[in-house]
Amino acid sequence: MRLFLFLLCFSLAACATGFEEFYQSTVSNEDFSPRFEHSSEAPEIVASYGDVSETVLKMFERGFGLVGYSAFNGPIEKPKKALTKAEEVGATKVVILSEYKNTVNGTLSIPGSKQVTTFHSGTASTYGTGGSTYGSYSGTSTSYVPTTNYIPYSVARYDQTALFFAALKPMCLGIMVGEPSEAEKRVVGTNKVVKVTAVKQGSAAYHADILSGDLIATTGAKGLDPQAESFGLKKGVAHTVRIVRGRQIIETDVSSPYCS
Repeated sequence: MRLFLFLLCFSLAACATGFEEFYQSTVSNEDFSPRFEHSSEAPEIVASYGDVSETVLKMFERGFGLVGYSAFNGPIEKPKKALTKAEEVGATKVVILSEYKNTVNGTLSIPGSKQVTTFHSGTASTYGTGGSTYGSYSGTSTSYVPTTNYIPYSVARYDQTALFFAALKPMCLGIMVGEPSEAEKRVVGTNKVVKVTAVKQGSAAYHADILSGDLIATTGAKGLDPQAESFGLKKGVAHTVRIVRGRQIIETDVSSPYCS
């Protein structure tokens, strides 16, 4: 029986959790504490916002950043296993995405043995100077012969992704940015520009009415350095941020106690 269970686990990949085996962290141990809140809150499964990219952006708007993910193909796994991994890595929100891919059919060959009992009977006679005698005998013998048991199986396989999120600490601007297209750079007239892809609710950028899709071209009187921490903004100092929205150039004042 133990051998059968081992082979079944090995063949169907049913005894290992993909959430654990295929986990990839998106933040180092050194960066976790400066960026994320440590919480005693029990992790929970939350709904997705569509695909992975859209979910990451929407969760950022709610104040949660991605700390890691698991992506694998296999039999559908129980959400409880993802929650166990979330607690281990300090995540409080988990989004699970799954998509059916195919069904794998096959047969497991399980070696075994079968008991065979053989019956024996017959007669015997003896001869001697005193005459002859006759008699009969009967009995059994037991032996074991090798056998093979064939067990059919059918396993549905899914592409599965789990996204692990933790609450973000307050940020300077509270935006997530991406690389603008070449056409967008031409509109602004500089390579030193970033595109806002998400705005954290309640952040300095949120209150300054910076919107997703805006291009940030300058902060203060300086041209923007996309590589500079906090884009050159200073703690507690009001800065004029110039943004390009469609064909509009908008200037808005931003002040945050969380800048460097």
